Amino acid sequence: MGDGPRTLILDIENSPILALVWKTWKENVSMDQIKKDWFMLSWAAKWRGDDYVYSDSLFNYRSHFNSNPDDDSKILLTLNDFLEEADIVIGHNSMKFDLPKIRSRMIGSGMKPFSPVQQVDTLRIAKRQFRFTSNSLAFIAKALGLGEKLDTGGFILWPECMRGVPAAWDKMVEYNEHDVVLTEQVYEMLAPWSTTHPNYGLYTDADCPVCVVCGSREIRREGFAYTNLGKFQRYQCKSCGKFMRARQNVAKRDSLLTSVM
Repeated sequence: MGDGPRTLILDIENSPILALVWKTWKENVSMDQIKKDWFMLSWAAKWRGDDYVYSDSLFNYRSHFNSNPDDDSKILLTLNDFLEEADIVIGHNSMKFDLPKIRSRMIGSGMKPFSPVQQVDTLRIAKRQFRFTSNSLAFIAKALGLGEKLDTGGFILWPECMRGVPAAWDKMVEYNEHDVVLTEQVYEMLAPWSTTHPNYGLYTDADCPVCVVCGSREIRREGFAYTNLGKFQRYQCKSCGKFMRARQNVAKRDSLLTSVM
């Protein structure tokens, strides 16, 4: 066991799907209308608590990009190295978007599965625990006073990247990296409210209780938590505010009854 989980905050950027369409509103696009499917343009990631943001993009491999502009295999390989090292992956909508998209491109490139990881999706926490007016990363970050997403200048940035415009690629990578920083900030505020967060204590050799979310040893007793058949010592983390309970039931007795209906 180590000193805590290796937690990776991750975000990817994809190309749009190119298709031949008949109109601009409520168009059902069939498979034979697709001219070119989507592919990954870039990824950005950082280890939780570290300052440095890593990233890679197709444009980093200029000669390969010029001859194979939709081949993302090289950036998939560099991303795979980070995923292999991670215990937990954090993202906004990462359970339905980022990780499935990554796996789709990896299997299409003939790659083997990366090591299994636990996932924390800030979008899922937002939907389950809160009622924000919008659950987008941009809205939540601004609502919590954490800042704003970078302005891309609109959809034109994506086709400009696909055409190989250097300034567009600089902006895309900056946008991608900034989203990772913003995601970590949102995560740190939402995580203590999560009821399904991976248990930090399982990744440490600490001989005393640690917070299941942030790993802090600054834990205080806060009354008891009750279920229909159990009474458990309750704790709260002084650092992040997360409430937890002990595993030992202190209310075990033969006279305790429970409902059958």
